[in-house]
Amino acid sequence: MKIRAATSDDLSAIRDIHVQSWRSSYAGMLPNDFLEAPLHAAMTDRWAQMPGDDVLLLVAEEDGLLGFACIRCDDVDGPLLDNLHVAGAVQGRGVGLHLMQALAKRLTGMGKTTLWLEVLEANTAARRFYDRLGGVEGPVFQDDLFGNPVPARKVIWDGFEKIFAPGEKS
Repeated sequence: MKIRAATSDDLSAIRDIHVQSWRSSYAGMLPNDFLEAPLHAAMTDRWAQMPGDDVLLLVAEEDGLLGFACIRCDDVDGPLLDNLHVAGAVQGRGVGLHLMQALAKRLTGMGKTTLWLEVLEANTAARRFYDRLGGVEGPVFQDDLFGNPVPARKVIWDGFEKIFAPGEKS
């Protein structure tokens, strides 16, 4: 598996992984009618062009794209992991971990030592993954995904030790 910076040639595959991931991960959390055509249209708009210079967009590939991660580096609260999605067929093979490790390495090289994200409260698989990597959850708050209210939590990393060595006791 290779982790590399995304190019404009990757955007349609990123969109497809993003749509598929939301449909499988957020079924029952978001309205079914939104997860069909409206979601595809929203993601098509979102990935119509490469993000700006303040965004770090990485892809994992091996005979095609396996997943992607997107960090907004200019957020007022520090680097924001805006997206981390892995194609359903390869979930559980370490793609998400490799993307997180590559992001942490890049952030460290930029002198950054923190990272945060928002995760849906009901997305227990993602919450377990982030916990295993040392992310610390905050309290539940009401978020909004394309006009759909959902309970979510902020997850924060202050240092990347557990991302580089997941599951080890500190």
